[in-house]
Amino acid sequence: MHELAATAGVSPWEYSLRELQWRADERMVAAWDRTAWLAYHIPFTGGRGRWQDYSPLRQAQRAASMNALNNTVAQAKARMPDTLTNDEIDARWAKHKQEQDNAQRR
Repeated sequence: MHELAATAGVSPWEYSLRELQWRADERMVAAWDRTAWLAYHIPFTGGRGRWQDYSPLRQAQRAASMNALNNTVAQAKARMPDTLTNDEIDARWAKHKQEQDNAQRR
């Protein structure tokens, strides 16, 4: 309990154990976000990708969301009419994915 409070930077007596865990987790994410942002802006990295790509916590979140998205796509492909070939479906999906990536980078 005291360790969580120290990580969160608050008094342990003011919050429940669950609230301390939430605060400690969010503080850790914020610290990694600052580190990732700095790493992204260091000249030798060249600013490749997005700053979120430099944070291990954000990468785990992105991987989980991509897995969920891929499962949804697989279900959608199973429900599509037989008039489309797999190549046409994959081409449409690639175009949609590219549009989403472009929208996120703006």
